[in-house]
Amino acid sequence: MKTMIKVLSNCYRIGPQNKTNMTTSCKMSYTRFIPILNTMKLFEFMEVKENNPTEIISITQLGINILEKLQNNGQTY
Repeated sequence: MKTMIKVLSNCYRIGPQNKTNMTTSCKMSYTRFIPILNTMKLFEFMEVKENNPTEIISITQLGINILEKLQNNGQTY
């Protein structure tokens, strides 16, 4: 759960970016990041827009709402 919040928080603060930059800013390996990203896409917290040649990751409004609720409960990441 902390890892998902960390990814949402970084995406919210930094803005849309490609997968490689996102993994670097979250300080995790690419192989660890991809399953987390796929889970967040499934729950519609994140979206991936395909641009040639990279894919841009951005947080959705639902992801922002979830992040705000978690931060308001005293869980800051």
